[in-house]
Amino acid sequence: MVVKDAGGPQEATGKDAANHERSLSELLTSARESRRLSAAEAAAQARVPAHYLRMLEAGDYSLISDQLYLLPFLRRYATFLALDADNAAMRFVREVQGAESYPIKAPESPQPPPAPRRARGWLTTVAVALIVLLALYLAGIGRHRAADHDPGETQVPTKPNS
Repeated sequence: MVVKDAGGPQEATGKDAANHERSLSELLTSARESRRLSAAEAAAQARVPAHYLRMLEAGDYSLISDQLYLLPFLRRYATFLALDADNAAMRFVREVQGAESYPIKAPESPQPPPAPRRARGWLTTVAVALIVLLALYLAGIGRHRAADHDPGETQVPTKPNS
């Protein structure tokens, strides 16, 4: 019986089961190494950005916000390595979805208790009262000065009658 895996057609043996147990990153790395290529050479020849190739071969997708963005690069790289691109893509999606299904919950650091609010009601009341008194005082002075210098009450000097 022939089973098609990400590595290509194979006999259904213990080797096939071992390929299913290996992660996609291990499969990609071993396929590249079997071709005796460095990661930089493979990236250049496959036309895959080197940082994406490193992520794919390390299985660490934390540096990219949307892991599915890597999918076309994975397909290109798998085809370059003579692997089944569709199978590699399905394994990638399963691995990414599995990681998202069981997110690692960071331990919550205890929050310090909120600082107690001081009773400042009387201080605020005094400050507002002083401001209001100052405003009334200044308004009163302005009105007093305006009354002292009312232009309607100015006297016009008269000429002496001669």
